[in-house]
Amino acid sequence: MAQLKTCTPALAKQVWQATPKPSTRRVATKLRQSGARISHGTVARWKSQGWRSLQQEQQHPLEIARDRLDDAVPVLTGNPMSTAASMVQGSDDRETLEQLSDDELLRRAAREVLIAVVVIARVTMLKATLAELLGKRCMTAKLSRWPRLDVTGSHR
Repeated sequence: MAQLKTCTPALAKQVWQATPKPSTRRVATKLRQSGARISHGTVARWKSQGWRSLQQEQQHPLEIARDRLDDAVPVLTGNPMSTAASMVQGSDDRETLEQLSDDELLRRAAREVLIAVVVIARVTMLKATLAELLGKRCMTAKLSRWPRLDVTGSHR
């Protein structure tokens, strides 16, 4: 199967500049006709952003994950300058974990993530069940305070 042609803001800008009376739809059409998968909305966004490069969008998934970890670490430490690397360097478990093979480390990480998912799912379901039960009890308590009516509509 042939690889689809990748499109970049730089290429879209070149097509834009080479097109008489350019529009986002015309540029996107030309790029699609050359084999790229792109919409006119993407061309419009790139143009409005000054045709900036896609450096962030071309990052490796592990780099993206590390960046997101770095964004989350200050919540744990209270220090806005802390990073995942600084937490690893300060960890007591670092040396033990570095001695594990890649397979052992991956298995351990996967197991810990799966355990966390199960625990979080159980807590979420428990809270939902409690909220449902409390909601029914609250409704029952509220209804029990209402005066009862007989079939004719008079109060008992």
